[in-house]
Amino acid sequence: MLNHRRVNCRHSRLATRSFFLAMACASLASSLPAQTCATSVTGNAVAAFAPLDGQIQSAIEANNVKGASLAITYNGRLIFARGYGCADIDSNTPVKPDTLMRVASVSKTFTSVGVLLLYQQGKLSLDAKVFGTGGILADFQPIPGKTLNPDLMGITVRHLLNHSGGWDRSTTQHFNGVAYGEPFDSQLPNVAATLLGDAQPGTITDGIRAMLSQPIQHPPGTYYAYSNFGYVLLGRVIEKVSGVSYEQYVQQNILKPLGIGRQKLGATIMSDTVNGEATYYDTADAPMGTSPFPTLVPGPVTRPYAKLLENVDSAGEWVSNAVDLSKFLDGIDGRRQGTPALLNSATLAQMVVNPNLPNEPNAYYGLGFLINNFATGNRWTKGGDLIGTASEIVHTPIGYSFALLFNGNPAYDPNSDDGAGFEGGLSNMVLNLINQLGNSAPAGDQYSSFQSTLLTPAVTAVEQGATYQPLIVAGSWVTITGQNLGTATRTWLGREFDGPDLPSEIDHVLVTIDGKNASVYYVSPTQLNVQAPTDTATGPVAVQVIRDGTVSASFQATLAAAAPGFFTYTANNNAQELAAIHLNGAIIGDVAGTLPAKAGEVVELYATGLGASTGGVIPAAPITLSELPIVTLGGVKAVVSYAGIVSPGLFQINVTIPSQLSVGRHPATIEYGGVVSPTGPGIVVGN
Repeated sequence: MLNHRRVNCRHSRLATRSFFLAMACASLASSLPAQTCATSVTGNAVAAFAPLDGQIQSAIEANNVKGASLAITYNGRLIFARGYGCADIDSNTPVKPDTLMRVASVSKTFTSVGVLLLYQQGKLSLDAKVFGTGGILADFQPIPGKTLNPDLMGITVRHLLNHSGGWDRSTTQHFNGVAYGEPFDSQLPNVAATLLGDAQPGTITDGIRAMLSQPIQHPPGTYYAYSNFGYVLLGRVIEKVSGVSYEQYVQQNILKPLGIGRQKLGATIMSDTVNGEATYYDTADAPMGTSPFPTLVPGPVTRPYAKLLENVDSAGEWVSNAVDLSKFLDGIDGRRQGTPALLNSATLAQMVVNPNLPNEPNAYYGLGFLINNFATGNRWTKGGDLIGTASEIVHTPIGYSFALLFNGNPAYDPNSDDGAGFEGGLSNMVLNLINQLGNSAPAGDQYSSFQSTLLTPAVTAVEQGATYQPLIVAGSWVTITGQNLGTATRTWLGREFDGPDLPSEIDHVLVTIDGKNASVYYVSPTQLNVQAPTDTATGPVAVQVIRDGTVSASFQATLAAAAPGFFTYTANNNAQELAAIHLNGAIIGDVAGTLPAKAGEVVELYATGLGASTGGVIPAAPITLSELPIVTLGGVKAVVSYAGIVSPGLFQINVTIPSQLSVGRHPATIEYGGVVSPTGPGIVVGN
């Protein structure tokens, strides 16, 4: 019986011209440029803050930190913005005042303000229960075979905000024999994914489901214990209450109203150098780490790129810059003129309430910030620490705010998730100086010198994914080319699937066709491969790329009822060979590792665009076409014995190689719905 082979889309090895590509990185040997950026200082000098230039330069040199940036405001005016040292050593790129850097746990302040906005709008009670019947996250269920811990029923949104949910990472716990302190800094999500049959590495959902059966160490609301996990949960609270993704909510309700356009969620495997993100550096002689995505980045990596940021989005994934962070600080209470106050006085009062919990730090933790009380008012502070990252933001009651960022962290201990106060020491230097200045702050406002925008994606072509002709088909594969389309270069991962549903977003890249989300398979700065959505009317359709919240201009493509084409790969002399296999799975061709076809043999060919099909989901079983396509090989009509959809947008056609074909390469065409593919690709026939 002839085969119809169901291809696993998550791990396909089908070689084609530019789709289903195996991506490889080339290592180029070159001499390094002179390291002049190490002593660079960018931005305008301000006499009143001259002492800080020397203090920061000395501190990063003494601690072998590559770069830093500092922005200071007074009554909402940007009065100081400087960059120090190197954003990237290899390219000799200096840090600018608005160089993008990971902000680690400073991310929590965007989450807390987001929650407080929902409270302010009457959409959320701070004392609402998180788990159990009627709880906001009641949809999350324990892993099968595990039981929901009843102690979780007392946890409220307020408890998560002020770190009194009951989890204490200073104590070692175990889940299925795996030790953890901070759940998402351990292998717990991976173990949960294995139990659930999910792809590796485990996701936020996997980790939460594991933790639902785990003990808490203190009754909720009775004890302060810093918890990244609690803020991961708050991201899900925002999603549940708002009905949109955490990232989208923060972009729309916090960043855009304040004119912040460069902030974005970061990525584990890379820095977005296209948009000016710094490279992150480990301490000298530090051990190498292991990439959480070994199929994308095989081999050891430096430890800043071994932390799985995507699992701590609302607790530590944001990438921002000192200038925009200052806008955020002054936008919370409306200190910056021309932008609205995000929080009103009643909500701000809630934010700074002292929970009077045991084990509080010297400054108590309010709802998102550490709070210091002074006669002049409250000072809000939040720091962030990761390997390769340190950050600190401060909002003072005397009119000053500032943000301080580094692309290194000389004292960070991953076991305790603590930076040992490196950034805090320099923050105190800034506080001392602004306290001396008082109301004698420098004049002027430098905000107009800094554009808060990411590069906008630009689409130049939308084509059929196999033939690169300007016709696309619902449910089939599409190639989009242009500029600034993505910042990473990779294909989808198993963890990005939602059951049978395909990913509609990779590394914060989304595509809409005719207003509907397309499934995204491959992203890079210049090319995307997507599956056109279902039920899209034929004729002109608008295509848009959304990357990190920036939206491309609408590109008009043409959607047809059929635009058949074979998938191919590049063989000898740049010849385009059909992506064809023998029934035993061997690839057909005349290059190493392939075998030519034989006259009279039944082979499998692969195509796309053979009429509209369902997009966005893995078929439960192969779908046989009621109408067989017409295939010609070497000008001879071949016998087609099977044609069907075996994976999303991927059509398998079983044909018999015509007996009259001679040894050599023969051009091939496929016709469906009265439309014939372009002539050109061929199949190799041997003896």
